[in-house]
Amino acid sequence: MQEDDEGLIMRPYTIDGDDVWWVTEGRRVRICGIYETFAAAVDVSNGVLHSHGHEDFVQEWADRTKSAFTQGGFPQYADDLVVHRFAVTPEAISEVNACIRSTGRAMRLGERLRVIGETCGLAAMAPMGRC
Repeated sequence: MQEDDEGLIMRPYTIDGDDVWWVTEGRRVRICGIYETFAAAVDVSNGVLHSHGHEDFVQEWADRTKSAFTQGGFPQYADDLVVHRFAVTPEAISEVNACIRSTGRAMRLGERLRVIGETCGLAAMAPMGRC
């Protein structure tokens, strides 16, 4: 895993046992279980990863944001927000971590998740399972 300038591993999401954790500044926050659905909200026009974590949290954020864009007269921005839902696998979580580290990488997140799903023998957006 790649390290930053201070020697810290740049891997904010980790799978430990039956849970996915967000690790930052020495703190761990449980995000979801491995049999729950993870999600990521992406602006498909520019590849910006806006929100990620448990599917309910991400969907609520996306709904509020799309509503604000639409009410504000910017429906095209609302249309550009896409929520990808997927099974928790080490490969999928690794891909989300890569998107966090690399601006614009999320532009192809849906495609990468489909490949991960095919490789792992899962449906492209299966709600649970492990590779």
